[in-house]
Amino acid sequence: MKKTLLTAALLALATLGWSITADEIMDKVEAQNKHDSTQARLAATIEEKGGAVSERLIDQFSITEKGLNKSVAVFQKPASVKDTRFLMVENDGRDDDRWIYLPALKKVRRIASSEGSTSFIGEITYDDMAVGGDDRKHTLLKEDVVAGEEVYIVESVGTDPSKGQYGRIVSAISKTKWLPVKVDMFDKQNKLLKVLETLEFKEIQGSWTSMKLKMSNVQNGNATTLTFQILEYGKKIPAGVFTTKFLETGRP
Repeated sequence: MKKTLLTAALLALATLGWSITADEIMDKVEAQNKHDSTQARLAATIEEKGGAVSERLIDQFSITEKGLNKSVAVFQKPASVKDTRFLMVENDGRDDDRWIYLPALKKVRRIASSEGSTSFIGEITYDDMAVGGDDRKHTLLKEDVVAGEEVYIVESVGTDPSKGQYGRIVSAISKTKWLPVKVDMFDKQNKLLKVLETLEFKEIQGSWTSMKLKMSNVQNGNATTLTFQILEYGKKIPAGVFTTKFLETGRP
């Protein structure tokens, strides 16, 4: 007990020297990932443990209105997934709304919050696609250097243990770019499940952006790499793009 109390006291003293809180750090990360509008084309490379490799080409559109994000992903290649469309709408104080259009079925289907751990692209799930913050408690653990970047190490734990696919998340956040350099995601048994690494940063229109990311599942040996081929901020996007009608027809 004495050791535990002493450790807690030392940790409390250490935090007194920090000029920023964990919540402020994560707010900066969220703000850095949100723009009035974003248009992008990205390539996804899905690698399976057995050696099989598959590719995806995806167009993505997003807007931020009143601090809330709306995004659409449209699959272009390969032919087996072409015209699959996914819409996510962030809500204030409740779960995101998510819909997907599957051309083989020719209908739009709502994705339940309980399906958040389902694969969207390889090892990247529907929950992983979320831009907005969620109901997590953040703790600043320490400062460190990761992949040559000075970072804050922040642990995030869901306030409702029954929700979400991760028990806790530990993020290394760049002090200068306000983006994650590396993120360790643990399952509900506190075993490391996935690792997200930013392999390339680039300053786009004055804003630091993660241009290449790799999500590795350490439990099954699979990995998915996302590379942005085109990325532009600030271009006007018709409001009709962010509707279920667009999912079904491909027209705003």
